[in-house]
Amino acid sequence: MAGRLLVVSGTGTGIGKTHVSEALLRALRKTFSRVAGLKPIESGVGAGGLTDAQRLDDAASFHVKHLGYRFAEPLSPHLAARQSGQTIELGAIRSIVEGVREGADLTLVELPGGLFSPLSQSLLNVDVARDLDADFVGRSGSLGRAP
Repeated sequence: MAGRLLVVSGTGTGIGKTHVSEALLRALRKTFSRVAGLKPIESGVGAGGLTDAQRLDDAASFHVKHLGYRFAEPLSPHLAARQSGQTIELGAIRSIVEGVREGADLTLVELPGGLFSPLSQSLLNVDVARDLDADFVGRSGSLGRAP
């Protein structure tokens, strides 16, 4: 039986999705013995330092091979995919996540951007979250206060 699934999403670069995901993974290790962290779509890979996927894996207790879409250019994933001649496909993402869920008690998937961030001409992050039928943690909007 597949383990529980949690999806993290948020609008904006550098708003802390990976920091929140790391904290959640570390906290959830106290409740679940096999906790996995995934980032199946990541751009800006190869610029040095740890990737977000590596950071999630370091915070997890159940370690998995980094699968998915990896783009060197620090662009929106749909633009990075287009530039590299690839198309991000929902079936491929589902397959990666389902494969990990089979061995984990809880899998956290960090999406690249907010729910309405495009992944291709016909695919948004919300489509991925809906397809995976996961619990959800998200944030959108500015960090400023309302007047």
